[in-house]
Amino acid sequence: MDNHFFEAVLNALDEQLALIDGDGQILFVNRSWKQFGEDNGQPRGCLWQGQNYLATCRHAAALGDEDARTVVDGLSAVLAGREPRFHHEYPCHSPEQQRWFILRVTPVAALDQHIYAVTHQDITRRKLAEQQAEHYALHDPLTGLANRRQLTEVLTHAWRRSWRSGAPLSLLMVDLDFFKAFNDDFGHQAGDRCLQDVAEVLTQNIQRDTDLVARYGGDEFVLVLRDTDEAGARLVGERILSDIADLALQTLQGTRVTASVGLACRTPEQSPDCGQPEALMALADQALYQAKDSGKSQLVCA
Repeated sequence: MDNHFFEAVLNALDEQLALIDGDGQILFVNRSWKQFGEDNGQPRGCLWQGQNYLATCRHAAALGDEDARTVVDGLSAVLAGREPRFHHEYPCHSPEQQRWFILRVTPVAALDQHIYAVTHQDITRRKLAEQQAEHYALHDPLTGLANRRQLTEVLTHAWRRSWRSGAPLSLLMVDLDFFKAFNDDFGHQAGDRCLQDVAEVLTQNIQRDTDLVARYGGDEFVLVLRDTDEAGARLVGERILSDIADLALQTLQGTRVTASVGLACRTPEQSPDCGQPEALMALADQALYQAKDSGKSQLVCA
């Protein structure tokens, strides 16, 4: 079998492949490598042989590309014999789409010189699937809001941050009034739409990326408001009460679906009754039940 056979085999690979020498100089690139270059701005017929792959990575690293800096370190370690192989996952997004690749550097056994295979494999489908799985693990499938798992993580982080900074942390628990009757009257599809509309209302009432809205279960929701005192949290809660009432959802008997809100605000290091984030949840929950017992459609502070 001659060199044309092996070249044909390498050209059949989907992965972009280059063979480089011990100095990083490119000896060969396959068809996928050439095509990717052309698709991303390289002139057709670009002469890759003779270019130095390591030097190109060093140039990108000098311009501040952190992934290129990682590749320079890993590739240099393989070429110097300090590491047997190297791989690195990196994003390579275009204006039209998100893309991720994995770079692998592996020595190739040769009789008279050191040769290394550099491959770039498109792993976009895998990364998107991982992102989707992560999203489902942290979000409620019906409303798209954070689920209880994400709520626990965010609340714990916010609590620790408030403890260090001395800033107040507020939590709102929102429970719909007469939702069960509405769901019984009009069915689960109408009930689901109601929950989705409420989720939209709650989302519109937070302004910062550091805030969180979560579906706690059933028709109960929780808002975590970082660096927010009781007065600020009350304003948010009162807007929520008004906006949910404005949805004008009613049972067959004409009873309007409204909301009750329990509010708890504490500064962790200054609150002996609230030593853990779970205690803040308990306080908001108690305030919520007081709102329910006191006639519904209102906000009560713990």
